[in-house]
Amino acid sequence: FSKLLLNIPLSLTVHAHEFFTNPNPRLFRHALGKCDRIFPIAEKWSSLLNKEYGVPAEKIFLNRLFVDTDRYRPLKDRLVLSVGRFTERKGFRYLMQAASILKDEPVHFVVVGFGPLDVGALAYEMDVEEKVTIFHKLNQEQLRLLYQKADIYCLPSITTDEEGTEGIPVVLMEAMACGLPVVSTRCGAVEELVEEILVPERDPAALADGIRQIIGSDELADRYGKRNREIVMEKFSEDNIRLFMSNILSMLNP
Repeated sequence: FSKLLLNIPLSLTVHAHEFFTNPNPRLFRHALGKCDRIFPIAEKWSSLLNKEYGVPAEKIFLNRLFVDTDRYRPLKDRLVLSVGRFTERKGFRYLMQAASILKDEPVHFVVVGFGPLDVGALAYEMDVEEKVTIFHKLNQEQLRLLYQKADIYCLPSITTDEEGTEGIPVVLMEAMACGLPVVSTRCGAVEELVEEILVPERDPAALADGIRQIIGSDELADRYGKRNREIVMEKFSEDNIRLFMSNILSMLNP
């Protein structure tokens, strides 16, 4: 109708939908006859239009789809994973500043969590949105896969008046159990869990230096990762549950 009313050329792009899930195939056939040019996205549909729908070959112009090959390319960057509630205490602000310092390094940051802090806005503010991928809460199986695929775990926590300080973060234990080298801050009781690499709170340059140390040495990354798993196996395994239950039972049966 637009062509008839406005007297302008009519073109149509054709995907698989038009052939197989079209709610009005009769109208589709009618529209094909009125088109000046038809742009199927695959050679298969070009052939189908010509042979089954009688569209003259001179009206058919193959128009393949495209992807942005600058964005969709093999990722050779090291993945730095950070998981935590999106609040000031988790230090994501300083992680984004560290990402900015490492802008020209082969690293990509994956951040997982939820909460009031807009981590995406922080990444945009630091001009590192291309270096940061944010997942807003994952289940444990999805999170475990990220632990197992990441190269470094970073916990940039800080002490705040509102939320206090860190205890022994479970996410750190999980990451270390998966053999990840860690860069964290000396926040709360983190030093009871992490031996290397620990940096001062609120120091993005130190965070960046710690990450740079690990990405610069496969030997160091491997050594720290293996040691971190040993720490969890020795001090933070399920044996702690049995010890806890034993202590509880000893109170009931002195």
